[in-house]
Amino acid sequence: IVSDLTSGRVVLAGGSGAVEDNANLKFNTTTSEFEVVGHAVLDTVVASGIVTASSGLNVTGTITGNNLTLSDNDPELTFTDLNNNPDYRIKAESGNLSFEDTTNGNVARLRINANGHVDVTGNLDVGAGIDVTGNAIVSGDLTVTGNVGIAGTLTYEDVSRVDAVGLSTFREGLFIPD
Repeated sequence: IVSDLTSGRVVLAGGSGAVEDNANLKFNTTTSEFEVVGHAVLDTVVASGIVTASSGLNVTGTITGNNLTLSDNDPELTFTDLNNNPDYRIKAESGNLSFEDTTNGNVARLRINANGHVDVTGNLDVGAGIDVTGNAIVSGDLTVTGNVGIAGTLTYEDVSRVDAVGLSTFREGLFIPD
């Protein structure tokens, strides 16, 4: 007769073949929840409902499904490349969403701010074109390898050469060489 079992624990055969319960394996008959206390290594887990991991979930392989929801004060999703390439993290913090390079000092490579402003660290290569509504501010050199079309007024200073077709106005004198 087995008499030393604790209610709610899973019963299994011990190393000697004796029936025993385990404090790390529990089953709640009210909620039908199976609980593993501590670290568990499982080859395959199939869940038809919600899986809750309170202290982190490490996945090597593929996650298949329609939705992945991360809920926390500052949720983040880390991508670790096992081939010695840069690692990245997507992080939501204080209403901002950033894509960070965790290999090189957690630099935010792309940041979408809560006000809609987007910051890009490094170069932005655009293959199709950029449409700007509003003001565009360039704080460095602007190199244009093609034509520039201007439908409004172009204001410029310290110009040594102008090729203009049409009407031009000048603030101060105009020098025309012989």
